[in-house]
Amino acid sequence: MVYKIKYIYIYMDFSTEYKIIELLDKDYRRYKTAVLDLDDSFISEFENDPDKMWNTFIFGICNDNNCLVNCIKYLIKQGCNKEKVNKFFYNYLKMKHKCELGLFSWNEISELDIDLDAIKDTTTTYKFI
Repeated sequence: MVYKIKYIYIYMDFSTEYKIIELLDKDYRRYKTAVLDLDDSFISEFENDPDKMWNTFIFGICNDNNCLVNCIKYLIKQGCNKEKVNKFFYNYLKMKHKCELGLFSWNEISELDIDLDAIKDTTTTYKFI
């Protein structure tokens, strides 16, 4: 999965409950259609990497607190495990926070193949994985 910050892509792979993805899929398909209809350049940017589009969708949810709260409530109401839903969004929120600060551990830099231009500081105690 990918998170875009300042034209730098960080690939993430989170395991999650299939039901969460299944419930979000309908909204994702509407989002994808709307984005691809906006500009033809988006088609070339996202057509070869569906994970990049999925991450853009999820980070869009995470950027709006009301949307995030409503999405979490919806998923729990539909029968998803509350802990798994919270963990799913926590992983994205944590990566968003780390990207904004530019603070990564050396292990993350290596594992996620993070561009060195995106790194503002490194640590051995601040970990994601």
